[in-house]
Amino acid sequence: MGIRSDSDLYTFGYSFKPWTGNPIASGGAILGYLEEAIEDDQLDQHIRYQHEVQKTSWSSEEQVWLITVLRKDTGDILHFSCNFLWMCQGYYRHDHGYTPEWEGMGDFKGPVVHPQIWPKELDYAGKRVLVIGSGATAATLIPNMAFMFGYLRTSWTIRVDLVSDYICKLLNHMESIGAASCTPTLRHSRRDRGRSN
Repeated sequence: MGIRSDSDLYTFGYSFKPWTGNPIASGGAILGYLEEAIEDDQLDQHIRYQHEVQKTSWSSEEQVWLITVLRKDTGDILHFSCNFLWMCQGYYRHDHGYTPEWEGMGDFKGPVVHPQIWPKELDYAGKRVLVIGSGATAATLIPNMAFMFGYLRTSWTIRVDLVSDYICKLLNHMESIGAASCTPTLRHSRRDRGRSN
């Protein structure tokens, strides 16, 4: 599946380099935009790549922020200080996404996968899948997974741009297999078969 934005990138573009691509974009398009912004304004000299912040603390005595950093390419621990610290890392851990616990989770026989750490070898074609999350998780996963399943029942309304993205994928797939038409069908679960409309 890869990475993509689930938010309007016109909002997140830099004022000195407005976003001009699709509002919901792939990870490759976002990376290209960042690389262009860095190159256009010679920002590379101000960026420390492969540096992972391990700890920050305020020193009242020195009136500075103290920052401990792991240099991931060498394993060295470095120390920095600054008067102003702006943390823009988001609200979650990049190395381990939050997975809620629920009663009976340990009894589940299938894999529990977090979209932040998606195994490349995961084969979910033809399987019953439950997506927990109705925001970024669902907006990113469901349109892409629906392409594999053909139909997904969801309890939320898909935004127009996501629907159009799915339809484009469907049309491209139809063209690649030489299909002239497509008829959506609803696969009823065993539970639904006995219900009357």
